Amino acid sequence: MNTNPRKMESGTFRRGRVLVVENEALEGRRLGETILEHEFVAVCSGGFALALIAMGRRYDLILCEVMLRDMTGVELLSHLWRDHPCQGQRLVFMITEQVSPVLQYLLDAVPNLCFEAPVDTDGLRALIERRTRRSRNAPLAQF
Repeated sequence: MNTNPRKMESGTFRRGRVLVVENEALEGRRLGETILEHEFVAVCSGGFALALIAMGRRYDLILCEVMLRDMTGVELLSHLWRDHPCQGQRLVFMITEQVSPVLQYLLDAVPNLCFEAPVDTDGLRALIERRTRRSRNAPLAQF
């Protein structure tokens, strides 16, 4: 396990801030214990995620389960696009192999990335590093 902080292009390190939104918040805690060089916050509903962001907390990456207790991940994304568009750009869906046709239709309609659960930690590290570099050096383009 690589626990050494990585230096950004400018030579200074900045920890990535990751919000994990899922029903049990277990994946977020597991990722936080595995990827020590970045800060992970885990919440168990879309409402909690929106409350944190409304309080001014900002994240480099928001990993979101597709089906939450109180809303779908697409509904959470819709709230973010409306009220906090910069955070909406940072949302990445965590999906399982079996997604219903209706949910797949909704996911196909949004530009956000999808990560298959369980999340590959090396791929997630690389994504966090790209996001922290972008958020520091340039505005994040829509994807």
